[in-house]
Amino acid sequence: MREPLTRIWQGLQELPHDQLRAYLLYARDSSGEDLINLFLAAEIATEVEIAVLLRMRMDQFRDLRLTRLPLDNEAISKELGVTLERVYKLRFKAGKRLKSLLAEIIAQKKWPK
Repeated sequence: MREPLTRIWQGLQELPHDQLRAYLLYARDSSGEDLINLFLAAEIATEVEIAVLLRMRMDQFRDLRLTRLPLDNEAISKELGVTLERVYKLRFKAGKRLKSLLAEIIAQKKWPK
């Protein structure tokens, strides 16, 4: 799981800032675990790196991480100061880019026969 998470982390950093924030604040795995805590648990990124990407102070980031993630679309709208429609568009564009990155990973992976 570390390899795909590393690639997703790299891909996220390539996104425009507003797409990155909208996606990262919402993203979760199939069990509901938010992506930020997955990155931290797998040691893909540090709290400082993520806080910097989100343009948050450490105390803001820790509060977000420990008590509010993942955010719903309305909370993201308020956090980013944009409309709900804009949140959907940002997340859609970011998701599309990340899906293509995952497709590349799968295509490059040599599966044993």
